[in-house]
Amino acid sequence: MEFYRQASEAVERVLNKQTSVKSYAHSKRLLALVLETLKYQDVIKQLVGVTGLLDKEKKAIKIAKPQGDPIYLVMVLLHDLLFSKRQAIEAGSGPIKDAILRHKTRLRGELTKLRVKAGVTTNSDLGRKAESEGELIPRYLRINTNKIAFIDGVTKLAQLLGLREDKTSNEQPLASDAYRVVEHIPSLIAVHVRLSQRITSSDMYNSGEVILQDLASCMPPVVLLNELKTYGKRLASELDSQSHNMGTVIDATAAPGNKTTLLSSLMHNKGKLLAYEHMPKRFATLEKMVSVAGCANTQNVLGDFTHCDPFAHADVTHILLDPSCTGSGIVNRLDYLTEQDNDDREAHDDRLSALAAFQETIIGHAMKFPNVRRIVYSTCSVHEEENECVVMNSLIQHPDFRLASRDSCLPEWPTRGHSEPFGGDVGLAQSVIRCSPGTDRTNGFFVACFERVDTAEGARVAAAAPAKKRKNKNKNNKKKSKTKSQNQSSDV
Repeated sequence: MEFYRQASEAVERVLNKQTSVKSYAHSKRLLALVLETLKYQDVIKQLVGVTGLLDKEKKAIKIAKPQGDPIYLVMVLLHDLLFSKRQAIEAGSGPIKDAILRHKTRLRGELTKLRVKAGVTTNSDLGRKAESEGELIPRYLRINTNKIAFIDGVTKLAQLLGLREDKTSNEQPLASDAYRVVEHIPSLIAVHVRLSQRITSSDMYNSGEVILQDLASCMPPVVLLNELKTYGKRLASELDSQSHNMGTVIDATAAPGNKTTLLSSLMHNKGKLLAYEHMPKRFATLEKMVSVAGCANTQNVLGDFTHCDPFAHADVTHILLDPSCTGSGIVNRLDYLTEQDNDDREAHDDRLSALAAFQETIIGHAMKFPNVRRIVYSTCSVHEEENECVVMNSLIQHPDFRLASRDSCLPEWPTRGHSEPFGGDVGLAQSVIRCSPGTDRTNGFFVACFERVDTAEGARVAAAAPAKKRKNKNKNNKKKSKTKSQNQSSDV
């Protein structure tokens, strides 16, 4: 029983934001139980509530857990009884084990009811935090217009999966037999998360006609190529005749290729798109995805974007940057729930500082391209240090760039940036995009768009209040080169 007490204390500390799950990595068995208990925590709490277990077994639970909240010990025991492979509490007889086993039949019956109510057949389907924000996020599918027209793709997919169109707002939950056209992103639809497996096993997915891509991940390419909207009906003919104003586009951190293939689609598979990836394995993934998606205008480059010569690319006008980040906005990464304890906090701050330093470096490199007009920077992070602070510091260091206005950055999207890192400038905060899992039905995300201006106009930004300073500044320079090697996309 001592092992379960240790696990319960770990679960309690993690859920109370006193430590991170990573602090238990020294013990694989302990870490596994903590992670699995966290995974099923909402289901377990429902079972405890519906069976009245804590009230009915007060005496036995008090003996096993004389101090503190007993729910955490009950949680780890119920996990092993109901969700582990052995479905057994691996401890000798004792008051709390005997008490829980007295309710085994009722607990398993109620678990079956929860599965039926949720419309799933296995316990693992209940493990995605059924009542949490992760379950509220639908699965987003992009109809790849390089392969099939949007209307034809939607019709084909609806027939394949037996779906009807739901025309209600994005705030309403989706039924498992419905799809919804996404308002803000071209060629994107939303379906229920339970359809994921059927989609990935379909011919449409395998042929590249449909691509799984989160709503937030679609935003950077759309914002970058916002100027394409100005072409209107002339777009196709202008691209064909190469008389348009669109130069070469770069995806600087391309793998696995979701954003790259969307860029290609938005460019109507015309013009020139360079996709950089410096890691060979990820480059192979990028090449496969670009090929399956039918991107005829894309040239894949095995190399580090920060090592390329900007002045050798005078034709580049648009650059997409999606560098390494903490990934703290990805829903259902269990560690996103937690804060670190004091020892871990220092390491956490160091990592944030190192990442932010590299993020500023890659932005600065992109701004050296002599004819670049528009640069989009994005992360799947919720931290200001990687988002607004990086943007503000870049603006201060490069007064010949400004933030593009809200009008050209998905103006109807409601969730915008935080003003404090911008020195309280609400206008700058409104120019950047944030996505919140709890309110926007997507992963946590951040998007900012820089556009070139003359130096005089940019001076106003440089005079604004500076962003929050990163901690451990001296350590940043030492870690900068190390973090640089981690340059890779965080496609969601």
